[in-house]
Amino acid sequence: MTRIVVNGDTRDIAADPPRSLLHVLREELGLTGPKYGCGEGACGACTVLVDGAVTRACVTGLDEVAGRTVTTVEGLAVGGVLHLVQQAFVAEAAFADGRVANAAQSEYPVPRFHDLPPIEVVLLNRPDLPSAGAGETPIVALAPAIANAIFAASGVRLRSLPLVPDGRVPNPA
Repeated sequence: MTRIVVNGDTRDIAADPPRSLLHVLREELGLTGPKYGCGEGACGACTVLVDGAVTRACVTGLDEVAGRTVTTVEGLAVGGVLHLVQQAFVAEAAFADGRVANAAQSEYPVPRFHDLPPIEVVLLNRPDLPSAGAGETPIVALAPAIANAIFAASGVRLRSLPLVPDGRVPNPA
């Protein structure tokens, strides 16, 4: 068994078979804040904090976090009160019926299937790979809202992905 603390709760998780922290968080613990993205740790969709340090969960094995503290976006709220970044994000994104309703974000170009060039699709039988969060709000459309929320909460303007300066999320005083 591997023992980790996730969002303040101590969890004992079967160490076998070896798998990514992202898989454990989403598939076994039901935490959907960290997302499947590129699978290479480059896009930042799977970002969590491990002992306070920014970590890409898709390229981090469960064995690497044994005995450590993992915080997902769900764990940022304290006592039912949203973290400043979460509050700013909710205000910035303005969700309505599962969609971003903020007029300022509605003009942000979201790639659609018809925008892509023709590609050859090869389906692989990979039961080890998850469904990549089917049915969840696409993170691409939310990038400007996330950047604006970080700015509103911390005063730090981020203009590139992943949205973290120097590999560390700012902690407003």
